[in-house]
Amino acid sequence: MNSEVDKLYPVAFLNWAGSKQGGVRNPFKKNSGRPAGKKIETPLTIKLKKWVSEIVNNNSEYTPRAILLIGGPGNGKTDAVEGCIEDFDKAIKADGVLIGRFAEQYEILEGTLPPRKSVVNFSDLWEPKFGIKPEIHLVQDATEKDTEQNQTNPEKLLNDELVSILNGEFQGVYICCINRGVLANASSLAHKKNNKPLIKLINELVKAASGGPLAPDSWPLEGRNIAIWPMDVESLVSPASGESIAVMHQILHQALRDKLWQPPCDNHSVCPFCQNKLLLEEKEAQNNLVKLLHFYELCAGKRWTFRDLYSLVSYLFIGDQEELMIGKKLYSPCEWTANQLEVISKEKEDLSFAKAPYLMMSKLYHHRLFSLWPKLNKGNHRTAKLAVLKKPKSSEHYKEYCSASNHFKALANLTNNDSNSIRKILSESFSHYLDPALLSGDVTFFEKNVNNEKINVTADFIDERFGLSISDGLKLVSRRLPELDKRILKNLILADEFLMEHNHSPLLSNQVRFLQASIRQFSSRLVKRSLGVKYGLCKSVAALSDYSKFHDDKKQIKNTERQIRGLINEHGHFSIPLSTTFGQPVAHRDRDISLLVSEIKPKMVKFYDGLSKPKEYLPYISIHKKRYLPVTFNLFKSLREIEKGLNEASLPEEIFAMLDEVKSIIAGEIVRDEDYLDLSAKIKIGAKEFEIDTDEDLAFTGEIK
Repeated sequence: MNSEVDKLYPVAFLNWAGSKQGGVRNPFKKNSGRPAGKKIETPLTIKLKKWVSEIVNNNSEYTPRAILLIGGPGNGKTDAVEGCIEDFDKAIKADGVLIGRFAEQYEILEGTLPPRKSVVNFSDLWEPKFGIKPEIHLVQDATEKDTEQNQTNPEKLLNDELVSILNGEFQGVYICCINRGVLANASSLAHKKNNKPLIKLINELVKAASGGPLAPDSWPLEGRNIAIWPMDVESLVSPASGESIAVMHQILHQALRDKLWQPPCDNHSVCPFCQNKLLLEEKEAQNNLVKLLHFYELCAGKRWTFRDLYSLVSYLFIGDQEELMIGKKLYSPCEWTANQLEVISKEKEDLSFAKAPYLMMSKLYHHRLFSLWPKLNKGNHRTAKLAVLKKPKSSEHYKEYCSASNHFKALANLTNNDSNSIRKILSESFSHYLDPALLSGDVTFFEKNVNNEKINVTADFIDERFGLSISDGLKLVSRRLPELDKRILKNLILADEFLMEHNHSPLLSNQVRFLQASIRQFSSRLVKRSLGVKYGLCKSVAALSDYSKFHDDKKQIKNTERQIRGLINEHGHFSIPLSTTFGQPVAHRDRDISLLVSEIKPKMVKFYDGLSKPKEYLPYISIHKKRYLPVTFNLFKSLREIEKGLNEASLPEEIFAMLDEVKSIIAGEIVRDEDYLDLSAKIKIGAKEFEIDTDEDLAFTGEIK
């Protein structure tokens, strides 16, 4: 590859991957970890900038002096901290001197470790107005040992620093990046030392970093001069409060800057790498890609990190470097396209010719997102192919035969190598939750004029058209597909014609119909993936759209409260099986004993959308006192299905398990809660109910009325 071209996109995307130099931020190294070429602004960086301004300009005793960023690798801690030092440099008008002093400490020999903590005094650059020492202590990674105290564990070093902050001994500015593992070790060590003030502080840190309805404010911690930010709670693919774009929008904006791209190649109309830029330059396409990434977070309950997103962009635009290898030679992306086009132009009856159109199509970003195709080389498909796909004796249907044969040959030999971590995510849980190929029903992709009448082109309509004829299906969607998708479908039109029953012996009609149905289904799924990503549609899109706006919909909140109330109560009572509560062996059904108390009335927890801790996306419902049930997407979707008529007994096993666990915990609390056992309490034995007396000294008496 040309060295000058390597500096431009799409080739330069190879350096965006998390495993490459550009994807990992090394402290104060300009050419590392900012593949987008600039610091990306996040709610945290905005918060840090404001904090720096308060330290330098207001210097109030109420401004936190210690900042702890808590989270795993790849979530932007290092970059945020360096940006904070840059903000300090600007605020005190140091003209790069402060940054230079930190950078000097990270200028290390190859093979040596950077310092665990860098300390920079800047009293010559800034004179504080009140009670603060002009000195910054920066711990880039609290999991590392100090090279000068090699025998001291990282957790002890962290605890010593926290203690000095607690007792007021430390007077400077402290910035520290911590992962949850070292925090857990620090907690264990504090318990061993029986340092109660430190134990209390670490408990507060853990609670604040964990999120959920009980999480206290973290910026700052109440009553302390410490502020923390849980890095893996905040979403990078959903707009922050008061914002219209997400962090991922900023990353895409940088990735699509014209001046950073090489000119379109001669084959740009069919070059997937040039086409990816063209397709994603549309704002709506960017918005819909980000929406799908956010939907994944809602489904999976996981957050995309910076490292994930940079690697994802690299994968969507160019893929792995190994994919550009042909033989033992590495090609540039556009050279690779030219090579594949040359293979196609020769029309040789070999595997390379069969695979080339599918390989080119697979490089389009929407097929990168959803890349799983069946190999169709076993069982009924294998039997049918052996019987039907025989080279015709005449040339009459030879071209059509080649199209059918090459389709199945290509599918059987396309690799699904999941060695790439991003590809593994996309091919597993991402596709499981979101694959648009699995869309059905009246989900509308677009409107179309047919005979001067507007019709909705739905998932079922696409399936129906392609189920009758690939030619008819392509006419329906042709104007909305990229050229590479259309080329595959045009080839499959020929295959569809070859697999018409009248072209084969009646004895093969079942196998012919089977293969024809297979390529028609493939075509329909290809189109639904292409259009689904383009329009932001995916499996369960209606439920996901509603779930993403759950907190803003009072009707949904009320419905959820009502439905969960119905699931955990029985006939107006909350039933507590005494056999399980008190360890009694399970009785025969007609002698099963339960305590019936007033029904529990769940209440949705108010959505937090403030600035003192990260925005909460997972809804919670309060079941009893301080017991909370997370309303996951799977639970939300199940409740919707019950509302539409699904029998409760058909709920997924995981939903029953979650509800049973919550009911069991609450039951154990209620039988010990004298305030809750009122006059409405009853004993149920078998099918019969008996009222019981309660008094102020006992939870209940054994006297049955």
